[in-house]
Amino acid sequence: KPDMALKNLDRAIQLKPDYVDALLARVRLRVKRHLEVGNDLPTLEKLIAPADELRFELAQLYEDTGNYSAAVRQLDVWMDARPNDTLTAEALNARCWARATGNLELDRALSDCNAALQHQIENPAFADSRALVQLRRGDLDRAISDYDYALQRKPRNVTSLYGRGLAKLRKGLAAAGKADLDAATAIDPKIAERFARWGLKP
Repeated sequence: KPDMALKNLDRAIQLKPDYVDALLARVRLRVKRHLEVGNDLPTLEKLIAPADELRFELAQLYEDTGNYSAAVRQLDVWMDARPNDTLTAEALNARCWARATGNLELDRALSDCNAALQHQIENPAFADSRALVQLRRGDLDRAISDYDYALQRKPRNVTSLYGRGLAKLRKGLAAAGKADLDAATAIDPKIAERFARWGLKP
C-alpha cells in the first residue's frame, strides 16, 4: 500500500522535519514509483554529516533522479571528510560511475576508475565502470577489454554484457554485439531502457 505509506511518511516529516530516516524512506519510495522527490534530497544533504556513509546512498538517489553532478558532489564531500578510508576504493568507483552514466568529466572519471582499480585490481564492478567510461570516450578496444575482464569474473553482469554489446556494434561486429545485447536482455528485460536513460542506444 505505497499511497498509504507515503501519507504516513508525509505526516511523520510534518511532525519532525529533520527526521532523516523518514526523509530517506520517502525519497526511496518516490524514486521507485517515478514520482517527483521535491526538496527532500537537498534537505538530506544539509542534515547528513559529511563523513556519514549515507552520502553513498544520497549519491545513488541523485543518480536515480538523473542529477549526476549532485551525485558526484556527495562523493566529493564524503571523500574530503574521510581521506584514505577503507571505503575509498568504493567511493572512487562510485564517483567514476556517476560521471560515466551522466557523461560528465570523462577524463576525471577515468582517473577515478584507474585509482579504484589500483586498490582492487580484480574487482569486476570497477572494471565495468571503467569500461563504460571507455565506451563514452569512443575507445572501443579498451572498453571491450575491460568488459571482458569484468565478465570473466561475473559472467551474468547485465551492464557489462549490454555495454560490451554496444561497443562491439560500434566496432562493426554486428553478430557478436547482438549476441551480447540479447544475452543481457534475457537476464534483465529492462536493461535497454536503463542504458537509454544514459543516452546509450544500439
